[in-house]
Amino acid sequence: MKKISILFFLSFVTLHVVAQKQDKISGYFLFDYNTTLYDRTLGNNPSGVGIGVQTMINTKSIFNPLIEINAQGALEDDDVFRLTKNGEGVPDARGIINVFAGSVFRISNHFNFSLDMGPSFINSNTYFGIKPSCNFYFSKKKRITAQVSYLNIFNRALNYEETKKIDFGSLNLSLGIKLF
Repeated sequence: MKKISILFFLSFVTLHVVAQKQDKISGYFLFDYNTTLYDRTLGNNPSGVGIGVQTMINTKSIFNPLIEINAQGALEDDDVFRLTKNGEGVPDARGIINVFAGSVFRISNHFNFSLDMGPSFINSNTYFGIKPSCNFYFSKKKRITAQVSYLNIFNRALNYEETKKIDFGSLNLSLGIKLF
């Protein structure tokens, strides 16, 4: 948790220093709702909410760099403790923290696609995640954005037969407010 706190602090300090040129960088505060599509413990985390910060450098190119940090927590739980064939417990994905970097492909002033990836932290374990997204901006000034994204975290848990690892996947709906 210390690593995440330090990472958030360094990100905000860096953003403050870099954000002196308003037209070169954009930052959004995101509110997320997500629904789990597949997971070993799907009943324990069928939906959740979260918050995040997304920053992109605006260039003249149609591709722009992107950094996103978000945290999600589960809203529901069926209170079923799942076991492997060996009698070991499978931990729930009650909270997920993602630290992703990637690129934005700008289609128009109001619409873009993005693909970002990086580490995902679940229950003090680190996994690799990938997140393709579609973004829509409601005005020319891009003060409010809506985002639909798909999150896949690879090899989160073993399946019931214990022969291969299965992924965690969710569909995320986000609403963002421009910070700078």
